[in-house]
Amino acid sequence: MTEEEIIQLKLSSGEEILCEIIQWDDDHNATILVKNAFEIYFLQSPTGAMRLCTLRPFMVGQIEEGYNIALNGDLIISQASPSREILSNYRDTLGEYLKFNEGPTDEELKEIEKEEMAENVLPFPRIDKSKLH
Repeated sequence: MTEEEIIQLKLSSGEEILCEIIQWDDDHNATILVKNAFEIYFLQSPTGAMRLCTLRPFMVGQIEEGYNIALNGDLIISQASPSREILSNYRDTLGEYLKFNEGPTDEELKEIEKEEMAENVLPFPRIDKSKLH
């Protein structure tokens, strides 16, 4: 993944997304193929003293290897190269999502099995039926 492949797009809906371009549209087709698309989400404190930018998946469940999104190129109103800070945030966020989607490692699976095998049920004390009312 190089910086040239990652682009920031502003859509006609007002959303801003960061994504990797796989294929641009052409004269016959307005569809752009992208992958690993994240929406840029801006937050501001109530006083306006602090602003921050966070990323969330543009489409749920599409941040995995082999998943592409077909984006209508007619809905893009502008494009730009992302700033270094946003690009760094994108790489970190993408890495976390890909790591999460890989599933547990062999060591983690062994630990899970160990926890499941451990006796986790406490026995109730025996009840003397002769003392029941």
